[in-house]
Amino acid sequence: MLLHFLFILFFFFLMIRRPPRSTLSSSSAASDVYKRQCSWCLQAARSVIDGHLESQHLGSLQQMNHDLMEIINNFGVNATATASGAAPVSAPTPAIQQAAAAPSPAPTARPPAPAPAPAAKGDHPRVVISYQSKQVDFMKKLVGYLNEHNIATVDGTQVGAGEDWRRFYFSALRKADILLPILSKSFIFSLACESELTYAEDKRKIIIPILCDPDYMAVLDTPELYIDMDPDIELRGPKLGAILQQHNRFPANDKFADDFSKNAAKLLARVQAELAKKGVTTAAGGHGDPPQWTFEGRKEDSTIHKTVKFIQKSPTPRDLDLEAALKALRQEWYTEEDTRNEVACGLAIEAGPAAALCNLLQSSDKEIQGLASDCIKDLSIVGGHFGGGLMEFRQTVVGEGGVERLLAIIRAGGGDDAKTLNHKAIMALNYVTRVSSGKESLTQAGGIEVLIQLVNDPDSTKQGRTVALANLWNLVYPKASKDLMIQNGILDMIEKYLPWDRSRQIGLAPDTHVISQEGIKCCFFIASHLSYNYPVEVNECGIVDYALEVLRKEERSVPSSKSQFLEGACRLLDTVAMDEKTRPTLLDSPSRDTVRTMLFVLTDLNQDVDDSEGVSSVTTEKEGAPKEAFKMRAAAALDWMCKSMPQVQRQVEEYIQRMSKAGRGAQSAVHEESSLVWMAVKPTLLDLMNQAPGLFESLQAKLSQPEPSYDLLILLTAPVSKWSEFDSTFSSELQSLLSHRLFDPAVHPGSSMATRWAILCQSLIMAGLAEDVAQNWNQGKGSFIPDLVVQLIKWLQGGHPYKADAAKLMSILVANVHLQEPAFELVQQRTDLLSKMENKVAGSTENSALMAFRADGAQYLRTAIGCLSTQ
Repeated sequence: MLLHFLFILFFFFLMIRRPPRSTLSSSSAASDVYKRQCSWCLQAARSVIDGHLESQHLGSLQQMNHDLMEIINNFGVNATATASGAAPVSAPTPAIQQAAAAPSPAPTARPPAPAPAPAAKGDHPRVVISYQSKQVDFMKKLVGYLNEHNIATVDGTQVGAGEDWRRFYFSALRKADILLPILSKSFIFSLACESELTYAEDKRKIIIPILCDPDYMAVLDTPELYIDMDPDIELRGPKLGAILQQHNRFPANDKFADDFSKNAAKLLARVQAELAKKGVTTAAGGHGDPPQWTFEGRKEDSTIHKTVKFIQKSPTPRDLDLEAALKALRQEWYTEEDTRNEVACGLAIEAGPAAALCNLLQSSDKEIQGLASDCIKDLSIVGGHFGGGLMEFRQTVVGEGGVERLLAIIRAGGGDDAKTLNHKAIMALNYVTRVSSGKESLTQAGGIEVLIQLVNDPDSTKQGRTVALANLWNLVYPKASKDLMIQNGILDMIEKYLPWDRSRQIGLAPDTHVISQEGIKCCFFIASHLSYNYPVEVNECGIVDYALEVLRKEERSVPSSKSQFLEGACRLLDTVAMDEKTRPTLLDSPSRDTVRTMLFVLTDLNQDVDDSEGVSSVTTEKEGAPKEAFKMRAAAALDWMCKSMPQVQRQVEEYIQRMSKAGRGAQSAVHEESSLVWMAVKPTLLDLMNQAPGLFESLQAKLSQPEPSYDLLILLTAPVSKWSEFDSTFSSELQSLLSHRLFDPAVHPGSSMATRWAILCQSLIMAGLAEDVAQNWNQGKGSFIPDLVVQLIKWLQGGHPYKADAAKLMSILVANVHLQEPAFELVQQRTDLLSKMENKVAGSTENSALMAFRADGAQYLRTAIGCLSTQ
């Protein structure tokens, strides 16, 4: 029997020598498989010891058992419960302590893997836990709590010994609804955790990050300090950060374990709410009091639904209970951190409050009018500003006459007591009119005249003026709206609003009580759109000179909060340069000095970018205004001017030559690349760059650098006209940088990376590369083109600016028959958007869409892409 035991001990060492071949050494599931193998061997060894050994071997076996436990502890293995359910063994067994122990039953061949928690509904768990093995104790505590409350979960302890953890985890995650990543420093370094998180993001699962250890943030903020631990962390860190920033962690700041009971109760309520939206019911229960905005059981039993129903049935607007109900309703969808919870807002929208709230806008009680305006504003924000959210509520408010009633509140005016109510009505109007029907209703109801008067009114508050200007920016796009604005004196309004003395051509100190940077930004964008139809009038207004003054005096390091402000100024100059009549005026006086100002913008204004960084220089920030869009607009203005003005061409040629020489002699070329990339996607400027001796050759030599920047890759794509040339120039790794990792945050509405996506699309179109792909690409090596198609359609389906660039590129690429089938499958994920386009896409059902696709795949896809790009 001693030989039997020694054989098992030898087998144990073979098992712990290395993890299963199918696992990664740094994986979360892999480490748990590894530990269970050790634990199983220990159990088998103990069974031999307990049941089959003679007492004469007691002394040596006691020492061997002690040594065995010490080995396991040194490997970080905590002994788990035996297959029979006994408590973990951490000391010599009773059979060893007592020489005469009764024989125990023969051991099973191997213990079964732990059974998953029961599913609340359906035949598979709905929640998957992603963690690194150092957090296994916390994970088990959290899983235990969720399982107690009928939330079925999947975690690494359920992976059988020797089983491929990837197949197990990704199969479970594909069927599940929610991923709970347990955030810690070790989580960030785990390749397995990264794979699980990325897979969940790609599959659009609900991700609720759990804040276990806030030290992980240091790795994401300064990955360069951790390259000794992981040489790839500078590349992986920004990607993980981009994904995690899209999801509110839980709790927001403190460790989850600091108040486990309270946080677990809130998490349970959040999970139940998310599962209820998916049609999954769970039994009520939970430790502590869940937040008011959540619900358990049927939606109709939730506090939000009951409150909405009360408001709908309330007999009189003067009812004091009605005022209390409106206040309670808003409290339901605000968290303790005073931020809106979109789950609760969505639940309120499903209860159908639009008609009742619109009726309350006519109440004689100003308090109730204001509360109704606030509720409409809150629910109109759901889903974001860019068109990717719940448009139905906005459209319903418009249909119920909400726009006209909000405008009536603003028209009524009043003294100081009415200013707060007016502001609430203007804010609600600003979000309701994000849909086209809202814009039309506001224009037809005389809203343009009212808003211009509001900005001109000396009694209006600074915030009221700013929101009124934002509303006017919303309305400016149709030609009819532009005509009405000009007729109602909008250019005079803008000139009065700006801190600018037109007669002396100097800027004035802004009156901060009535003027805001946000308001001036709105003026820039309004004027730029008016310039399409009224270029001469806009050019004669002082705003053009003021924009040039602002750009010349701007600090070289541009904060993110000011990026869109500067984009507005450059966009205005772009539209003025676009018109042949106004283009020469940009050079007609030394005070304008437009060319040097645009070159200054391209070279010296940088949006919080560290010139020493490569790839990460444009990936560290994904939220907010599109990054450095002001450079894209400045290059466009220069391109227009170069078309017909030889003196501008000479200045730009000299600039390109200087940049080329500086780039060849510099240690880092990011500065040069971040200036030239915006010019390379403009046809006239690209021609000038092609004429510069050795420019593209010297840039191409930099591809051998360890971390070439995205700007360099986009810049070198612009002059390529043939797919074969592109494929030979860029390695598969560099193609992956462009098609996948550059677009990693693409699912986030309003990403700051949208400008890079836009110029990548432009660069692929610029010299005919996209056309060549459409005609000649045949599923060759690499996945650049298929990956790019996936990312472009994600861009079109989400809420992002510059969709026209993605739509234009996709309309070219879908001529390739190899790309039509995957593009169709991706497009059909958003049939909700396509079916609302009034039959622009043939049919609204899946079958009719499929028939239309089979009839003419390319044309169907072009029409569908056009529909998506307008959302």
